[in-house]
Amino acid sequence: LTNGNGLTNGNGLTNGNGLINGSGLQSKGGLGGYSHIELEAASNTARVTTIAILLALLIGGGAVLFLWDSGETKDTVSIDGVFDDWIGTETTLDPIGDSMNNSNIDIIETGVTIDNVYLSFLIKTHEPMFTEETGSTLRILIDSDNDPTTGYYFPGIGADNLVEIYGEDTGTVSSSLLFVFDETRDKDDWNGFYSLTNLQANATSSAGASTGLELQIPTFDLGLDAGKGLKYLVTLSDAEGNYDSTNIIDLSRNEYFFEDAVKAKRSEKNSMQSGVDGGISIDGSFNDWENNANIKADSDDLFNSNVDILGYANLTDSNGDTFYYINVEETILGGTNFTDESARIKGANS
Repeated sequence: LTNGNGLTNGNGLTNGNGLINGSGLQSKGGLGGYSHIELEAASNTARVTTIAILLALLIGGGAVLFLWDSGETKDTVSIDGVFDDWIGTETTLDPIGDSMNNSNIDIIETGVTIDNVYLSFLIKTHEPMFTEETGSTLRILIDSDNDPTTGYYFPGIGADNLVEIYGEDTGTVSSSLLFVFDETRDKDDWNGFYSLTNLQANATSSAGASTGLELQIPTFDLGLDAGKGLKYLVTLSDAEGNYDSTNIIDLSRNEYFFEDAVKAKRSEKNSMQSGVDGGISIDGSFNDWENNANIKADSDDLFNSNVDILGYANLTDSNGDTFYYINVEETILGGTNFTDESARIKGANS
């Protein structure tokens, strides 16, 4: 239950006449604290009934209490374009100027709160978002079970849910939807998300287009699991291929870096197979190719630099094992960033 004279407050501690605090200790003045309730001794039935009700409240309150033992809870966020209700909420800052020269998609701050009904987000940008005629797309990847092996694969998380918010020209939200990942699809299938419901989102204030957006998601729709927590990532992109992205963040505002997750995945996939005679080793280091093989050059072609071959080679060692090498201008197997994709739905659903 909520604060006031309810059971728990936002962070699991008691206030007013609450029952228990986040650590399970009793709080002075509460129903389960140092004071007690006098029970009428009229009948054993009345006594048992009263005790049963109190136990139900304690058990129910405890279930809510320990559901979000990390991260901040707040039950007063309204999606109205007035951001005063976020005052006092600790947020995570993102660097200014890392959005490929588009200040309208430059994320500078994010915040998250959770209560028994809603998961709420605050996103702020350097300049007002959704003001470009060609449109912008804001996405939040949510790992709702804190398990990287489920959901859509992104280095560091498994996105069980996706939020897509689209707007253009006027600074207002045109569409705001929650998607769920279909676990029968491949983990890297961007089309594996299916739409679940519209969401409340607002990016305007009384003065018009603003640099902030607030959003609420019913926790029931996310299928959140008690005690597991969650992680999320926010991206904002325009129609020209520019984008900005936060680090992966959890409810306690801990940040996890994309580069670290990529290095871990590369290490996991590395075969570490070694050739004989001190020759080629499949270890992600390419100095052995320069020392042992004749790398042939290829022309610098004017097309996608991720597939523009600049050099290649092969070498067969004395065991008869053949090794191959290929070098491209930019990132080999770089693929396509999901931020290149525009929002699936652009209609007015706000």
